[in-house]
Amino acid sequence: MSSTKNTARSGVYQIRCLVSPGKVNIGSAVHIADRWSAHRRILVKGAHDSRQLQHAWNKYRADQFVWEILAFVENKEHLIQVEQMYLDKVRPFDRDVGYNTCPVAGSALGCKRSPEVRAKISAETARRMQDPEARARIGVASARRMQDTEARAKMAAAHARRMQDPEVRAKISAGQLGKILSPERRAKMAAAKVGRNLRACKTITR
Repeated sequence: MSSTKNTARSGVYQIRCLVSPGKVNIGSAVHIADRWSAHRRILVKGAHDSRQLQHAWNKYRADQFVWEILAFVENKEHLIQVEQMYLDKVRPFDRDVGYNTCPVAGSALGCKRSPEVRAKISAETARRMQDPEARARIGVASARRMQDTEARAKMAAAHARRMQDPEVRAKISAGQLGKILSPERRAKMAAAKVGRNLRACKTITR
């Protein structure tokens, strides 16, 4: 791996494979050096969440990868925004271009995970949700995020980008086909729709 000065700073980086020129994994970190150390430990263990990057690492070995800083970001609040700019520009989530698993910075939206990974995540989530304390912590964290105007705006923007993808919309539509909603679920959806219509009417009449 290449060594770069000032890696204690925040910024956007990429891990590039020399054997497959142009194939990269892009990310951001508050402390770039710590993030590279974490990537390397996980890759050595063979447990990286990017199966493509892990496969390339296992095949070509560590000396065939370089660590490069794409941009330093002085304001840490802008890290995700700058990372998203590079993701949109380079598109490392395309298999022919790079090793990223998600097209949205700081989010799992649009991630393409293997059936094995999805099963592990599902099992771990089910295990955690059996713990009352874990459920309480998740509820508090979720409520805190929903009270944060900036967080809600980021989630809405990420969802809007995802829904612009015809493939994503097709998968969601296919997943809804044949589903039978319970009376309670239909009642909640109807009530939510009425609420949205009332808010829209109030906005128009102001």
